Amino acid sequence: MKAGLVVIGALTLSGCASLGGPSPVSRPDVVEQVNILRQSAGLQPVRVASLGVTRDRASSAWPHRNGDLAAGHKGFSGDVIAADMPGAWAGENLYRGPSRSSGQEVVETWSASMRHKAIMLHRGAQVCSAASVADERLAVVALTCGGEP
Repeated sequence: MKAGLVVIGALTLSGCASLGGPSPVSRPDVVEQVNILRQSAGLQPVRVASLGVTRDRASSAWPHRNGDLAAGHKGFSGDVIAADMPGAWAGENLYRGPSRSSGQEVVETWSASMRHKAIMLHRGAQVCSAASVADERLAVVALTCGGEP
C-alpha cells in the first residue's frame, strides 16, 4: 500500500444514510482503473452505472474522513434498494486518502485488500460507478458494483 493512503472499507450488502458533506463528484477515472484491473485478470470490463446511488453513497461515506467506518457504510442496503436498479449488487468499496488521489492510486490501494479486490473482480459485475467527496485535505471515494449474482 502506498504511504499516506488508507483503505477504509469493503462492504457486500450489509448496512450504509446520508450525513452530508461536500458535494459528490463523478470519478470515471476510478472505473477506468477497475476495468484495467479486470482485463488483466481476464474479466470483461464493466459499464459505468447510473451515478445516483454512488453519489449518495459518497456523501453518506463522508464520516470516513475521520475513520468512522460504521457511519460511512450505514444505509448502503437502503440506498441500493431505493435506487431500484436491476441485478445483484457485488458490493461497495470505500477509500480515504489525499484529496487529489488519482483513480490509479485508489484502485491500487483497494487491490492490496482481498475483500476490496474481490468486489472489483466479481465475475458477475456488469456495471460499476464511482464518486468522491473531498475537502482541501482528504477525499472519500465510493465504488459500487453490480450485475449478475
